[in-house]
Amino acid sequence: MKLALVTCQKYASLTDDDRLLIPVLQQAGYTAVAVSWDSPGVRWTDFGCVVLRSTWDYHLRTPEFMAWLSTLEQQRVKVLNPLNTVRWNLHKRYLKDIEQRGIPIVQTHWVEQGKNGNLRAIMEHYQWRDVIVKPAVSATAHNTYRIREQELASFTDRVHEMSLSMDLLV
Repeated sequence: MKLALVTCQKYASLTDDDRLLIPVLQQAGYTAVAVSWDSPGVRWTDFGCVVLRSTWDYHLRTPEFMAWLSTLEQQRVKVLNPLNTVRWNLHKRYLKDIEQRGIPIVQTHWVEQGKNGNLRAIMEHYQWRDVIVKPAVSATAHNTYRIREQELASFTDRVHEMSLSMDLLV
């Protein structure tokens, strides 16, 4: 069976860890091929199974990535990763779902896109002296900052600008 190990253009030949899969899969009788999720002209139905591995640019092109997932679904491509779970996991609001099910998460302030991401007010409200600010859709620590109280002034504008274009977690 031919398997697609799905990656992104930056890791077109897979990450070092993912490349370790190829000989193991070959021993099991599979042919594993690295394929970028956004490669034009790929016939996903040619693969017996698609396995999402290193799609580390999805957060920069989320609408395109979501459309690609829908294409896989419409073409009834067998995907090892359940697509509903992949979609659910793209946005960190899944943490709210987990918390509602009784699993504790780190105390988090949610800033919705377009709302005022006034970091000073948030930190004062929770009496936080040290925070992590992270986009709700992100990967590889992209636009993720650890901000200490004494550094607040240098991050205020950046966090406010981010809050205008994306959901944030503080």
